[in-house]
Amino acid sequence: METLVSIQPIKCLVIIGLCLFLWGCGLANPKPPRAAVEVAIAEKIAQTQALLHSQQPTSDTSADPFRVGSVKITHHQWTTLADQPVVEVEGTYRLTGGRLSRAQQRQARAFDLYLQRGATDADWTLVDLNPG
Repeated sequence: METLVSIQPIKCLVIIGLCLFLWGCGLANPKPPRAAVEVAIAEKIAQTQALLHSQQPTSDTSADPFRVGSVKITHHQWTTLADQPVVEVEGTYRLTGGRLSRAQQRQARAFDLYLQRGATDADWTLVDLNPG
């Protein structure tokens, strides 16, 4: 009976330590919200479309715009770029609109983005690796 009583405090300390460790990991390595990643993907698509339009000005710009959906974040990792903390986010998304066929809308597309945290937990900015 005496050994059973001595094991209980150890279990409590292990459980508390594990909870603190997991809680600390979430604070030290936060994942951007899916909505922020969705906005960043849409911004990247808009940048690409603007670049393509500038190279081919005769293309039709009245097309239905693309909409980003079904974002799944599969990996995120904190790193630094230009001495600034950023998070690299990888995963998949789907597009709708923009005259896409059903098969194209079902296609999962991969993404790899760098985001920088803003003033609030919900404020994230896409980091452009190819400025200018």
